Amino acid sequence: MQTKRKNGDLNKVLNEISAYLSDISNIGNITHYYWKTGIYAEKLLKLCYGKEAIVFPVDIKKITDKLGIWIEDVDINDFSNEHIKRPNHKIAQLSVQESFFSNEREAVIYTDKYVPAASKRYAISNEIAQYIFHKEDKKIYKNYFVMPMCPTKSDALVAEIFSIFLLIPMRNFLQELYDYVKYRIKEQSIPISTEEWIKYLSEKTGVSEYYVANGYQYLRSVAYWIYQAWELKNTPEKLAEINMTEENQQEICKWISEKDFSKLKDLIFQNE
Repeated sequence: MQTKRKNGDLNKVLNEISAYLSDISNIGNITHYYWKTGIYAEKLLKLCYGKEAIVFPVDIKKITDKLGIWIEDVDINDFSNEHIKRPNHKIAQLSVQESFFSNEREAVIYTDKYVPAASKRYAISNEIAQYIFHKEDKKIYKNYFVMPMCPTKSDALVAEIFSIFLLIPMRNFLQELYDYVKYRIKEQSIPISTEEWIKYLSEKTGVSEYYVANGYQYLRSVAYWIYQAWELKNTPEKLAEINMTEENQQEICKWISEKDFSKLKDLIFQNE
């Protein structure tokens, strides 16, 4: 049984995630927004994993268990209205409503049992994000579709960003890239292509190549942000040139030590 303190910590983090990520009206720097998204995803993962190390592939069940969300594998087509013809394939549906039997709020994510595991993992992560963003709503019905149709609401875009950082945490991403490049360059002496790296990361994280390729842009932006924070450590007057505040810089330098950054720097950042 979770203690009141642990439940309080979880609710605090969920409220922070919902409040910060859902409001995109005042985003001044998209790179900083990606960075903060990664930080909030990491906070949630740490609460879900407890003392266990966070490793690839991220255990989705630890997250849903912590949030009290049930996962049910079904024929998702049974949930479709036969009079509504959709061009895109629904693979997950979040349903939050009051239980008929207990009168308590119940959350369930229904997943299509016929889709590949990698796509299903991403769909569940996306529905977790929607659950957090709308957690104060009495009833929630959110669908996730495979085909990337153009979104009509901002929460769909935000859920995609948060999902990537939940399945590919920043710290794990940086270490995995370092290990991969080190092995390929120093052990095999073979140059690396983006396609090879994306395929490898997809297999390692249990996320389809499409979503890894899409999310890789967010992760690269965060890596750039980290690089700049340390490179400008001794020249704070230049921070304004990249729209970074001293507070932003201090947060990053606290997140990753100079020693750890120096180790990663020579291998994972582009050489001119």
